[in-house]
Amino acid sequence: MHSAAAYRSLIERLEREAAARPRWYKFKLTLLAMLGYAFLIAAIVVALALSLGIGLLLLLTKSVWALKLIKFVWIPLVLAWMILKALWVRLTGPEGHLLGPGEAPELVAEVERLRQATGAPRLSGIVIDARFNAAAASVPRMLGLAGSRHFLILGLPLMRALGPDQLAAVIAHEFGHFNAGHGRYAGWIYRVRESWYRLLDSMQQEGARMGGIFTRFFSWYAPYFNAYSFVFARGNEYEADAVSARLVGADSMGQALVRTDLAARRLSSRFWPDVQRLNLVQAEPPASLFGSMASAVRGSDEGDADALKLALEASSNLDDTHPTLTQRLRALGVSARLPESPERTAAEALLGPLADTLQAQFDASWHESAKPGWAVRYQQHAEGRERLQQLRTLRGERALDAAEAVQYAVLVDDLEPNEDAAPLFEAALELDANDALAHYRLGVLLLEKDDRAAAEHLEAAMRADADATPHALHLLASLHERRGDDAALDAIRARQEAYFRSQQQAVAARQELGKKDTLEAHGLDAATADATRNQIAAHGKIGKAWVVRKRVPGDEHYPHFILMVEWRGIVAAEEKQLQRLLDAIELPGTIFAVTTSVGSGIAKRVKRAAGAPMFKKGWFG
Repeated sequence: MHSAAAYRSLIERLEREAAARPRWYKFKLTLLAMLGYAFLIAAIVVALALSLGIGLLLLLTKSVWALKLIKFVWIPLVLAWMILKALWVRLTGPEGHLLGPGEAPELVAEVERLRQATGAPRLSGIVIDARFNAAAASVPRMLGLAGSRHFLILGLPLMRALGPDQLAAVIAHEFGHFNAGHGRYAGWIYRVRESWYRLLDSMQQEGARMGGIFTRFFSWYAPYFNAYSFVFARGNEYEADAVSARLVGADSMGQALVRTDLAARRLSSRFWPDVQRLNLVQAEPPASLFGSMASAVRGSDEGDADALKLALEASSNLDDTHPTLTQRLRALGVSARLPESPERTAAEALLGPLADTLQAQFDASWHESAKPGWAVRYQQHAEGRERLQQLRTLRGERALDAAEAVQYAVLVDDLEPNEDAAPLFEAALELDANDALAHYRLGVLLLEKDDRAAAEHLEAAMRADADATPHALHLLASLHERRGDDAALDAIRARQEAYFRSQQQAVAARQELGKKDTLEAHGLDAATADATRNQIAAHGKIGKAWVVRKRVPGDEHYPHFILMVEWRGIVAAEEKQLQRLLDAIELPGTIFAVTTSVGSGIAKRVKRAAGAPMFKKGWFG
């Protein structure tokens, strides 16, 4: 399944099938999940059999060709170990404040009332965390063989936004997941998906030599499994909404959905951008982040009417298992209207004084974790403001050159969010039409305005600088997905796959040295070469060292150097000593270190490409 249109069509077909024949659909999803496990288990058996076979062959024969196989024994063993690690997906308990005995008795009583009414399993605990969210979590014991522990997770910011009836609707919704068996079954489906992603990640890190068959199978299997599990997860949301509507009332559930959507939009469009702006002028992160967040989500807002209109116009996203607001309200049979502000929030009514205590704890924790990064960015902003003032003074005296014009536009864009920097980037591109940074930043700004010219500038940025490729392609994919242009989206995704495939090959090439590699003189300037000699000399254990440059196909814009050393005397723990040397050397690119024992043929090629050692004991020190 290689196109967005085909994937969308499969999702739509499966949604119809799940609605018409739910048991048959779930049976097929189960078989598909079991197929994934069966493939992994079969791979383990084959890998272990290969290792055992090679081992027996070595024991039963003494021929030279058989002894050469000994170096291959470890390959299937490593493969089997990676598969076993991928299968072991450990789900830990939720983070946050676990209510203790006697805490928030009103909330505990309300949760227990709703749990009994929905028939949900007993809880292992109620967790209050700092997220704007609520969730039902099932944590299996011994991979589910000993049952599961069930938790209800309620975000304090969400409880600040909703009234008691609306929070009751949300809690009933979460218990709806438990009641329908969604927790256990969905957890199993999640572990299958997570196993595959972890395995493929391990394969990519180990290199393509062992991952080919898995990549081919996954390329066929993943789209179907993702589509089936996506429809399952989305169907769960409708069922949980229906449970809430039956217990608490469709109107309360609808009001909770609308209020949650509006508050989330306020946070993303105004609250978090305002926090980022504080970093421009304030040396310390805000002391009461969650207090400010509570004010942002509580009550109504003058922009709610426009925000609700946008929410109702939002189209279904195939990356989000939650249906759109319009779809969920339609399924509930309620109309969309602006909710009234609650007289008391759920946090006030059900948590009481504990709400403020937890808020203070969350504030302190966030402040401490944000402080280091905040200080670094504040210092960068201060230096940027100083440079911006210098450039403004220069603009009054003369025309800025191309580099200065780009820097000026970037600083205005970063430090003065109320200013439109797009004309400044356009002016900079008139001075240098090939500046990658100017094209990229202008493309981002135009993308926010939904200007079609954004794509042209992002493409230009990639042509000017290959390092812009992954970010620019991601933005272009988002653009085409938002517009529903499946053909353009497929083309971008094909380019993303080709780019990441080439990057994986380049990473593998930078981690090895072979007989077919192209080696040439290092090409370092005199100052860098002298600094490198001093860094090598400081190690103290090196008799000679050669530095050459290796060509990396498809990634030649970023230099890669081979450092070959000859030890002076006997050296224990060679790998540790090489790593110590690499940590001390600074070159404009990546470095791979070997010793002269790498092999006579490769060592000779390195020496021939270098021409002469860069360092020889006695030249320095």
